[in-house]
Amino acid sequence: MDSSLPLNLQEIIFSSSDTTLSRKINRMEAAGTLRKLAPRIYTPNLDEEPEAIIRRNIFPIIGHLYPGVLLSHRSALEFRPTATGNLFLTYTYNRKAELPGSR
Repeated sequence: MDSSLPLNLQEIIFSSSDTTLSRKINRMEAAGTLRKLAPRIYTPNLDEEPEAIIRRNIFPIIGHLYPGVLLSHRSALEFRPTATGNLFLTYTYNRKAELPGSR
């Protein structure tokens, strides 16, 4: 996401190794202005279901979790998840990840 925007204006916020940013995320979550969608993924959008937010932002999320990943097979042709919520990716190692809204 655009790091120049304040955290409360970004729909998806990723955890950080930057201690200042990490503390700010923790304070916002404790205050109830931010909620956790999945490990290391947060949003200030408290109104919508996590599944809808994840679906809308799936490609930035995948790009952040798996830097250098490539869409492959059916996902590369259709450029969207399958009807069952699967995305097929080519990466340096095998790993299955399940996010809200992926099933």
